[in-house]
Amino acid sequence: MVCERGEQVHRALSAWDFGELLGLLRRRSGLSQTAVRSLTGLTQSFISDLERGRKHLALPHATSWSAANPS
Repeated sequence: MVCERGEQVHRALSAWDFGELLGLLRRRSGLSQTAVRSLTGLTQSFISDLERGRKHLALPHATSWSAANPS
């Protein structure tokens, strides 16, 4: 199972698939889409669409979100 998750993360990173990576990390962290919404300001429906590959996060959105949410 751990090996499979590592492969999934590697595949998402290799494909620059932020939505898949977000879903994998969100579930692994035990966060709901609503919790991610609270952390990011993105709507829950957008997060769902992002994770399913229906929407994509544009670079300006990603950079402004990361600037507003430093680690």
